[in-house]
Amino acid sequence: IVHSAVEFTDGSVIAQMGNPDMRLPIQYALTYPARVPCKVPPLDLPRRHNLTFFAPDEEAFLALGLARRAAAARGNLGAVMNGANEAAVDLFLHDQIPFYRIPELVREAMDTVDYLPEITVEDVLESREYGSKVSRELGKDPSDGQPVVAKFGQYGPYIQKGEGENRQFAHLAPGQLIESITLEEALKLFLLPRKVGSYNGIDIIATKGKFGPYLKYGDRNTSLPKGKDPLTVTLEECISLIESISEKASANTPMLEFTESDIHVINGRYGPYIKHDGRNFKIPKGIDAATLTEEKCKEIIASTEPTKKTFRRRKS
Repeated sequence: IVHSAVEFTDGSVIAQMGNPDMRLPIQYALTYPARVPCKVPPLDLPRRHNLTFFAPDEEAFLALGLARRAAAARGNLGAVMNGANEAAVDLFLHDQIPFYRIPELVREAMDTVDYLPEITVEDVLESREYGSKVSRELGKDPSDGQPVVAKFGQYGPYIQKGEGENRQFAHLAPGQLIESITLEEALKLFLLPRKVGSYNGIDIIATKGKFGPYLKYGDRNTSLPKGKDPLTVTLEECISLIESISEKASANTPMLEFTESDIHVINGRYGPYIKHDGRNFKIPKGIDAATLTEEKCKEIIASTEPTKKTFRRRKS
């Protein structure tokens, strides 16, 4: 019933009250600052008999206590809390942390920041930036001693190796979490791009991009099927995928065209066929489609019936 309450310096409290229906606050958000009639029934206080209030449980609702702490301390804690909250919510939305970890990460940021009681605009911006930096140190690369850190950025979770101009970056794989990824797992991400082998004299490169793992074969990029890891996919699997994509790409493409007669020999999914005047004609067995002439196509069209179109029922 009581959605919010504001206490003023004279000790009085003004409460926002209404029936528990989200249509009311959503409408007000859309029409603010105007208030317009709403289909939600008005609050009938006499029928409610009484209102009961309890002190909030700040251990169960951790964020409430953090907000009070930031408000009481003033200074830069509010900016830190805001930045950390936005970053933690992003982590949750990207399936990196469970919901209950949001206020825990906010508390960690507030506990570790250098508290500034007196602040400038620059201090506020820097404090907010500090709160939004979610990272976890994983250790150092045994091969070169470079620090390895798991971070969350504009495009999601990633690993940073090294510092300064020589930094390297790698995106986390699906299912990997900033809070649980190990140093060994993180270092494997830097093994990409990986040369799997060659096919028809062209290198096959397995790597990972913004939209997931894929193969690079010449000037063609092919997404890896779900469950295939670019670090372990085999040359045989890559060749099979490339050939499958090539077959699909070549399907339904013209083999021969006799434009004056509107005759086209098509390399279809189930074999070559002749297309004429919007109708399809089967090529008799024993005839090589690649050797067809315009006259031979006309003979086939004149002597055979066009194939009937079939319609598949959609599965409901």
